[in-house]
Amino acid sequence: MCFFPSYSMATEGEIIPHLIHSATHFEQTPTLKNTYYYKSFSFPYSSGRVVLSSTPDGTGPVTFYNLMSVYGILGTRGDFSFGDSCTVMSIPPIDITNFLTKSSSSNTMAFSLSYRRGSCGPPTINKGGVLYQYTDIGDLYVVYFDDSAKKPVPFLIPPWDYKAMGLDLDQALTRVDSSFDHQYPLAHVLGVDEPPDATSSILRYDRTVPESVSVGSGNDSYSWGKQAGITNGTPVLAAAGGTVTYQYDHTNGHSLFINHGNGFQTRYIHLQKSGLVTENATTVTQGQVIGRVGVSGNVDRPTLHFMVVRDKNGDGNFEDNIPDGIVDPFGWQSFESDPWESYSFTYAGKERTGSRSYYLWEGGDRLLSRATLHKNGNRMYANNFTLDFPRYAVSHDVLVRMQLQQPLSFTSFRSIGSSLLAQVHDGFGLPITNFNTHWDLIITFNKADVARFNPKTLSIYSRADGEAIWQKENTTLDFVTGKAQTAINHMSEFGLFGQPLDSIAPVTTATLVGDLDTSGIYTSEIKISLQATDTPTEYTQGIDYILYKIGDTNWQEYSDTFTLSGAGTYEVSYYAVDNDGNAEAIDTLTLTIDYTPLTPPQHQPLPIRQLPQ
Repeated sequence: MCFFPSYSMATEGEIIPHLIHSATHFEQTPTLKNTYYYKSFSFPYSSGRVVLSSTPDGTGPVTFYNLMSVYGILGTRGDFSFGDSCTVMSIPPIDITNFLTKSSSSNTMAFSLSYRRGSCGPPTINKGGVLYQYTDIGDLYVVYFDDSAKKPVPFLIPPWDYKAMGLDLDQALTRVDSSFDHQYPLAHVLGVDEPPDATSSILRYDRTVPESVSVGSGNDSYSWGKQAGITNGTPVLAAAGGTVTYQYDHTNGHSLFINHGNGFQTRYIHLQKSGLVTENATTVTQGQVIGRVGVSGNVDRPTLHFMVVRDKNGDGNFEDNIPDGIVDPFGWQSFESDPWESYSFTYAGKERTGSRSYYLWEGGDRLLSRATLHKNGNRMYANNFTLDFPRYAVSHDVLVRMQLQQPLSFTSFRSIGSSLLAQVHDGFGLPITNFNTHWDLIITFNKADVARFNPKTLSIYSRADGEAIWQKENTTLDFVTGKAQTAINHMSEFGLFGQPLDSIAPVTTATLVGDLDTSGIYTSEIKISLQATDTPTEYTQGIDYILYKIGDTNWQEYSDTFTLSGAGTYEVSYYAVDNDGNAEAIDTLTLTIDYTPLTPPQHQPLPIRQLPQ
């Protein structure tokens, strides 16, 4: 489940080295100063990796005695200490972008660097009867891998009014029903197939692989549904301004495409036919209502489907960049290489390669946060998660990486909102999964979050790295302050879980009225009405909607009795969803109308499916 940085990856963009210091020899009597070298350093910075290395290409090991510390200054944050083993250290290049950020007031990266002997005794040398302690440091460069020339400015907002749903940005973005698959997002491309070993898994933007895949292996877009507050008819917003066009096809249904004029296009798929902005306008502004969530095309649930396409060749035509120009608006957030970016394939007679993805949501990458955990302890935050580490939980500095994830479920339990993937490594990519002592995990919630869960079942659950089973933790719940707390000593996945009050799908009864031949054939038109009942009645919130379709037509929301009138054989499919998001299995009727009666007709209502007693 966990993936940690590998620094051998080639980085797109210009390589800019800055010499911090040359190799230097230090000696002093009777002892070497505790801090035997100190320097502050700043350089122009926009975006990209920053590495400390002994060579200007960023690949050389760093050499010093005992302890090296890096501290952010001038608006940057973070710090980290390497070594502290009372020996001469020769360590791999250090990626300091893990814990430093650009100054908010200027386009600079600024930090201070020190070497310390601590309580250690360096080697000694006798000069004329006088003992000197001595040590050496090697050349040191800060190497900036500048990717700003190719990195687009984030410009998208979530395509629905998530604030009206009581969500913040982090919660809205993570409450996805299906995610972009970075292995091979080619599920909808005829003639190009995923390798057999990839058809049952999804590789997300943070290089995690979800434990279970219900929807979306090979998916080329995102979808948000009930858990994000989206239902049939929810207004869809333009994620950014631009020129809008309409398209319909049997697979995608009613769709809107917006060309944003910056080399990117967003697509809004499976919309309702009515209320499309193209009826009145060809240009839209960010946040403008452009349509409503529907079930047109080959989907059987109303979800907001959202795709981003890059104009790779810059010709203004996005169609010739399908599928190789499809990108993930969450970017690619791993130092391992993105398999989609380097995947080569043949499509429409051309050799193609997938595209690099960048984080495109306005407001910066809020879903991923990093912090240094010192041996003196630290408290760190990720949305509604607090990780409170006491002193000596670790013996040396480690880097904690916290990634908000989509809500998860197991058996009859669901997470209340987002879950958290927390990973710890030693600064060089080596994972740390256990601690010297327990630390406190606190998850905040509000009444609305837990209103539809059995309060007796609420608890923090965790899943250690590599484990498949979620473990219940000894949890203290405070419903007044809205806090769940537990003491724990491992990583890596956490969430507040509970059993929904209503996890039972509704039941729909179809009633048919027409002249029925004794052979089961109708000799008149058929009037069909649908009625759904939510169960269990003790906790019911009622029916959200009923959907039906005739043959291979699009799904539509049921509102009143409908009629089949022409001679022929029909397939009528239907199902209901309740207000807790429980969906009934699709039921299908096969009906035949033949106006030539074979036997005396029976004219009576015929209930096709009865409610359980």
